[in-house]
Amino acid sequence: MKKNYDTSQGRTAIRYLLDISKNGGYVWAEYSLIKKTMIGFVKPNTEIEIISLDPIKSKDTSNFPHGKLFLKTLKFSKCEEIKPSELLMLKARRSRQGTFVRWRNCFGKLTKVIDQGIL
Repeated sequence: MKKNYDTSQGRTAIRYLLDISKNGGYVWAEYSLIKKTMIGFVKPNTEIEIISLDPIKSKDTSNFPHGKLFLKTLKFSKCEEIKPSELLMLKARRSRQGTFVRWRNCFGKLTKVIDQGIL
């Protein structure tokens, strides 16, 4: 799967996705178009599923030459939506660049929030 990504950022994101799929991990996911933030846990050995979507209707379809989007997804075993006023300390520390990045500076706080249900 990594060979299909020509940038180092793309290859790194796929490597992280494969790592979480195999070993499990905690995830902070932000969806800017719908203004939602989800946190959750992915169990080890979770299969990566590929879903296809029709792109948002737009005048510029050059980004979608095949007419569909194919998204690689992992299913959370635990998840919760975060409201804009919650977990502000973690929001301030999140990485701002990259599609899929390791978050080294949260010091296990996300793990505690998810495992202990602190919301």
